[in-house]
Amino acid sequence: MSRILLITSTLPWPLRRNGGGQRTALLKRALEKHGQVDILAIGGSQLLDEDVTPDRLAEHGVAGCFIRESTRPIEPPPWYAIGPLAGLHELLESWRNRFRAEPAAVEWLLERMKDPDRRYDLIVGRYLAAAMQGGCAVNGVRHVPMILDYDDVEWQTLAAQLEHEPWPGIKGRIGSAIVLSELRRLSAEALQLFQHVWVTSEEDAAVLPVDAPLHDVLPNIPYVDPSRDDEEPSAAKDDSADILFVGDLQLPPNRDGLEQFIAEAWPTIRGAVPNAWLKICGRGLSSDQQARWSRVPGVDVIGFAPDLMQCYADSALCIVPTFYGGGTKIKVLEALLNNRVVVTTEHALRGYRNLNSQGPAVWMAQEMSEFADGCIKLLGNPTLRTEMAARGRAAVLHDFSWDRFQFVVDQAMNALLRIQPARVQTPAA
Repeated sequence: MSRILLITSTLPWPLRRNGGGQRTALLKRALEKHGQVDILAIGGSQLLDEDVTPDRLAEHGVAGCFIRESTRPIEPPPWYAIGPLAGLHELLESWRNRFRAEPAAVEWLLERMKDPDRRYDLIVGRYLAAAMQGGCAVNGVRHVPMILDYDDVEWQTLAAQLEHEPWPGIKGRIGSAIVLSELRRLSAEALQLFQHVWVTSEEDAAVLPVDAPLHDVLPNIPYVDPSRDDEEPSAAKDDSADILFVGDLQLPPNRDGLEQFIAEAWPTIRGAVPNAWLKICGRGLSSDQQARWSRVPGVDVIGFAPDLMQCYADSALCIVPTFYGGGTKIKVLEALLNNRVVVTTEHALRGYRNLNSQGPAVWMAQEMSEFADGCIKLLGNPTLRTEMAARGRAAVLHDFSWDRFQFVVDQAMNALLRIQPARVQTPAA
């Protein structure tokens, strides 16, 4: 049996209850078809929640877990790095450190590779920075076939953040341009370590360097607990007036978008539909957010919900008011899979452009006035939202299924582990 190492900065669901944790769990499940999978988890203090104990890590296949120091020694500046250049050097080094190996994780990995009973036949890096921190570039593992799950392209995420909120002043514009250029260089250089790359969308594939390794689109798909795979979601009740937001509120794009929705769109919606309620579900809720949002009429701040299925069942529609950030927004697909129409932005549909190819399945809104208009019209027209939700669910089941996810993983694994192609099952068209 092959031994596979999955290096990640996001623990698998349910240890980490967000979209990143869901994809880690899905990837681990797909890889287990090809061998025994160990997880090497590496990241900052946010890697672990308070309830993640060593026994729970072992239960979910985490063989090694390392907390990376938030500050690492800055390389000595070159002789010319004086005055403003010294600050620029320090800034660049802070970004370069994201791609440098963590000594404790490297020591752990090399010890494993020396042991014939524990050495790995293949390494999969989930996120580029995590793969580099976990030791993919060090001697002693370079001979091992490697795959990169290039989720959240680092330089692209930074570029989106800068577009939304540029660094202030002329120094900020110059500094951010230099950092962005360096991040692109580091990413392109690191990609050469891998024999195969998975990206989450055609848009991400289009921005890969021309000399990038062989790559496929491994789409983000909704996470469904295997024990509940056969459950059919209910249709929204005609008289429901609940609008559901689900998201990790530690992430600025989620937090900022929801703040803007409550301030600018919600008063208009509540004025037009007095019995409407906004239900907010998500981890990372601060006490300030809880207090402020709870004082707004018609807003129910739920916070972490152990059973999201019930939240979806009670809702009429879902919102994803995200205007910037990297990667794909899995909450769009999750809502559609649960038979709920979504009001969202063009940005949040990055990677999901085909959802409306067979007719309107998602309501697009670029301004908060358009968010308000979409919510009001959908709340007042149960037939329309039912039709759109049905089209959206059908599109997700066809294009973002587990079978399709497993198929893409199988193709790369069969090639790198030299497994007979007969193990690959083509997903239904």
